Amino acid sequence: MATPPTRVSYVASVFDTTTTPKTVSVTVQTGDRVLVASLAANGTGGATNTAPTGGGETYTQLATLGVDTNNSRNIAWSMTATSAQTFNISAVRPLVNTSTIWGVLAWVYRGSDGFGAVGAPAVGTTNGLATFTTQAANSAVLAFSADWNAVDGTTRTRRTINASTGTEETYYRNSVEYTVYTQRYDDAGAAGSVSAGYSAPTGQKSAIIAVEIKGAAAGAAALPELVMPQMR
Repeated sequence: MATPPTRVSYVASVFDTTTTPKTVSVTVQTGDRVLVASLAANGTGGATNTAPTGGGETYTQLATLGVDTNNSRNIAWSMTATSAQTFNISAVRPLVNTSTIWGVLAWVYRGSDGFGAVGAPAVGTTNGLATFTTQAANSAVLAFSADWNAVDGTTRTRRTINASTGTEETYYRNSVEYTVYTQRYDDAGAAGSVSAGYSAPTGQKSAIIAVEIKGAAAGAAALPELVMPQMR
C-alpha cells in the first residue's frame, strides 16, 4: 500500500484569449511535483513545443497532441521543485498561429514518489477517453482535454476510477472554438488499467492527456530493537 499524494493547488489562466505568454502563480516546497499543461483551440498554422519557465526549475515534456489542422492542441510538462518558493510559471502559445485562443494550467502535488504512466491516445479521441496502466498503487490521476468539435458539455459524465468519478477542476466552452475539460482522481487504487475522461457528451474530437502522480510508498517496517544482556 502507498499513501496517495496530496493535491496542494490548481491554477489556470483564462482560455479565451490569444495572449502570449500566459502565467500562473504557484507556491511549492522542495520535492513537490508540478504538472503544467497548455490547451489550445486548434493546431492550424504550425505548432511549437517551447517548455515553460519559472522558478529556475527544469520542465520535462511528457506528451504532446494536436500538431495538425482540425484538431485541438494539448501539451503536458512535469517539474519537481528543487527549493521552496512562490513564483510565476510562464508559457508561450503552443502555436505559430496568432489567432488561436488557448490557456495554461498547473497542479502542485506533495508527498509523491514521482510521475508515473502517461495516457495520450491519438488526437481526435471520441468522448475524451484516455486508457492506460498506472505503475503504482494509490496514485492520483489527472486528465485534461480540449475538444475541437466544441460540443456542449452542460450535461457531462466523468468516467469512474476506483469507484470514484473524481473531481472536475475546469469546464470552459467557446461554441465556435473548443471545449476544455480538466479533472482529477485522488486515489486510483491498485496499479492497473484505468480510463480517465468523460463518457458524455458524445461527439467530441478530443486531444486528451492523462498523467499518473505516484503516492508515497510505505516504508519497510522497523525491526525491533535488539537488547543485549549486560555482562557482569
